[in-house]
Amino acid sequence: MRKPIAAVLAAGMLLTAAPLPYASAASQSAVTQSSVNLRDEPSTKGKVLRLLAKGENLSVISRVNNSWIKVKESGGKVGYVSSSSQYISLKSDKVTASKPLIQANAEIAATVSFRASASASSERLRYLKKGENVQILSSPTPYWYRIKDEKGSTGYISSDTKYVTLTSDVPGRTSPEPSITPTPSKTPAPTATPSKTPAPTATPSKTPAPTATPSKTPAPTATPSKTPAPTATPSKTPVPTATPSKTPAPTATPRKTPAPTATPSKTPAPTATPSKTPVPTATPSKTPAPTPDAGSTEFIPNAEVAASVALRRGPSTSHERIRYLKVGEEVQIEAVANRSWYQVRDGSGVSGYVSSDTKYITVTGELPGGNSPTPSPTPSAMPAPAPGNGPEEDGSSSLDIESVIQAGLKYLGTPYEFGSSRNDTATFDCSDFVRQAFIDALGIKLPADSRGQGQFVKNKGVYKMEWDSLERGDLMFFTTYAISKEITSDELLDTSLISHVGIYLGDNKILQTFSKESGGVQVTEIPSNSSWKTRFMFGGSALQ
Repeated sequence: MRKPIAAVLAAGMLLTAAPLPYASAASQSAVTQSSVNLRDEPSTKGKVLRLLAKGENLSVISRVNNSWIKVKESGGKVGYVSSSSQYISLKSDKVTASKPLIQANAEIAATVSFRASASASSERLRYLKKGENVQILSSPTPYWYRIKDEKGSTGYISSDTKYVTLTSDVPGRTSPEPSITPTPSKTPAPTATPSKTPAPTATPSKTPAPTATPSKTPAPTATPSKTPAPTATPSKTPVPTATPSKTPAPTATPRKTPAPTATPSKTPAPTATPSKTPVPTATPSKTPAPTPDAGSTEFIPNAEVAASVALRRGPSTSHERIRYLKVGEEVQIEAVANRSWYQVRDGSGVSGYVSSDTKYITVTGELPGGNSPTPSPTPSAMPAPAPGNGPEEDGSSSLDIESVIQAGLKYLGTPYEFGSSRNDTATFDCSDFVRQAFIDALGIKLPADSRGQGQFVKNKGVYKMEWDSLERGDLMFFTTYAISKEITSDELLDTSLISHVGIYLGDNKILQTFSKESGGVQVTEIPSNSSWKTRFMFGGSALQ
């Protein structure tokens, strides 16, 4: 009885150990799309059995994992080839597969990690290569997309535009976003353009203004009658009388200082027809066209994007990013949220907020309410203080600092590696992390090591020797050992002694990475008796 039981167990173990194929050999075959190595094991370290030429037909035995397929070539030799669509294409023995596994809506712009979850510290499934098509399924956070690749595998990639380019609508972002702050109404924005044959608009209600200025050959504006009629019927709700056009122009005269609404030409048009029942001076049609306002669906661009900038859901860098606006893209500024933010609408009707810094946006028309291109401070409908205990966002410098901090925070948990590569974001050492945060946020490349970064800050001449003098966003530089009380200021500024750098967040907190054991990129809260304070050399801004 032992032999049959052993045989059954052995057969069960063999079935358990066999890889679960994505396709069986009986139903699937493949053809090479370019020359590719046939290896004796599913790894680039495997021995090359031979080089397969483009166009060779193969029998698929099984899919080993997301990167390798076990195949048999026409001569009967069995081995492993890369499953990348660059090298191999699966097809059915009966009918070539015609339905794609995905409905692609994005293309990989640069090699990027394909991860198991929305974190840089999660398992990397593989690298997606430039040119691969993917389907974005959702956007669980502002920094990650959940996607499906060409093979049907699901995972997560960075949503940064340097890694992925959208080719069609993303789920959840196909309709215009709702406006967050109400449109100011006290100072109505000029929104309509007079036609070639101008028609006078409604006369201000409290003190009617004259409708014509006498010329050399005066023409009466109304024929006297027993009951003289005014040139326009005063009304609490003036009737709009102009047709909107692409070039906004004011349609009404301010109330406090009434002004003539029209200057007569050589053949002036009468402004009103006298009758017992006064009639408005001009009615363009039986159904007057409404004057466009901030809530109108008509897109009237009055600004152009000067540098790629985030379109956000609220007037602060702490709000979720909707997408990046590209250089040259036209937008309509609907309101001035505060001194640092515009509320805008893009060409597809999506509303959001962008920085009003002139390096990001150029005003090409008139701002709502006739404001100048550099708006004066106005109350924000949603005041948003900068995160932490640092200064509020009241200028481009503060905006840049917050952008760097937010860029750094998205790497929380990324593993530490001493001497990490400066060409990827899989791991960081301290100076690589700081450098990457500035690249992601502002496109600024700091020196590659902490000593060079310390010299960079020192050369600006705004460094601080006291911990309590540091401001949010300052870089902090440390030496390896506790600093003696007898050390001089010159020695404290000796950048050759620097061994570590971090970003100060305020309130004794540092955004940094310093060891594998500590968990990689983190926010470290420094107690008053910490050795960090005894190793501190100096700090300062890399932006001033």
